[in-house]
Amino acid sequence: MLKIHVDLSKIERNEIKPNESFLACLMENVKISKNEIYLLENAHELLIESIDYLYNYDNDSFESLYDDIRGIENNTNADIIIFGYYTITGQLNMANNFAVKLIQIATSLDETQITVFSIFLSHYLCRTGNYIDAYEIITQIKNYGSMIHFEPIINDLLFNVSILSGRSTLAAYYYLILSRYYAKHPNVRRILELKYSFAEMLYFEGEYEQAISIIENTKELQDIAIDERFLLVLGLSYFKLEKDISAKEYLDKIQITSPYFRYCIQEKYLLAENGLDYLQDVYNTYSYSHDPYIRYFILYKTERLSRSFFNSMEYVSLYDDSSYYRKIDLLKLERDYLLSKCQYKQVYLITKKMEELKKRMHVERTIRL
Repeated sequence: MLKIHVDLSKIERNEIKPNESFLACLMENVKISKNEIYLLENAHELLIESIDYLYNYDNDSFESLYDDIRGIENNTNADIIIFGYYTITGQLNMANNFAVKLIQIATSLDETQITVFSIFLSHYLCRTGNYIDAYEIITQIKNYGSMIHFEPIINDLLFNVSILSGRSTLAAYYYLILSRYYAKHPNVRRILELKYSFAEMLYFEGEYEQAISIIENTKELQDIAIDERFLLVLGLSYFKLEKDISAKEYLDKIQITSPYFRYCIQEKYLLAENGLDYLQDVYNTYSYSHDPYIRYFILYKTERLSRSFFNSMEYVSLYDDSSYYRKIDLLKLERDYLLSKCQYKQVYLITKKMEELKKRMHVERTIRL
């Protein structure tokens, strides 16, 4: 240790230059790793890199960055990046721990730190259903100077949060801004995500022809295998317009094993030459392990679903373990069954239960951290 002190005093007087072995020895004595030194020297660059990885869907590079810094403690920049990594990879319980920690010191963060943290925090809030909070947080950093580099990802966030919070006019505004940006700075993945999200929004708004136009005029889809999400929106939009031939053309391309199959089984059943035979074929060939809803739908349509089923442990267990959206799906199925049996009082009670769930979803979206 005495040797280090002597060398340090010589370095201060410019009598010697530090070499790698000296630096390694110094770092070992003060308990600083090379990764910590690198993080300290490149703090803001690494924060910006993490957002670039997010923007470009470069999960491998993000994971590599996370591996490099995950052992570093008591470092705000490392905490922000790790929080972002846990959020993007869906490890929300782990992310929550870092969110609480970083919110407590938010007022002490510099401009780049608060911008990057806000971007990741908005993603976190979206993943936990707090869309209104996400929108408010991301709009608070719009006037920061550091926002210039992050403008595309921020506008993309504002676009998606506007859709999720039901602000379709705002979503259309940001759609135009992003379309102009991508015309000058092409990013195929981002363009496709933008087009899909906007087309899906238009579908749910009842603007079926516009939804079809958005997808069919997306030239980027001509160079790749079309995403099943686009097929779904096209098929459902044509179905709503009563253009059955076009609807069937697109929906037939969505296979039984697709995660999107459940969202069009009703339409495929109605478009089939013999709907009941079609459902029987699905019932005989499909594995329901990952989506019991499909099985219940088929049993209902083929009149093999009894009232006792909705009181069974199988149904209750599935309902209790489901998200709000899935709970509402299951209640719709139960309501339709009861309606077919003219049990109107029960239909009324189920409908009230569905409305209560929707209110609870809205309340949870607006809870402040």
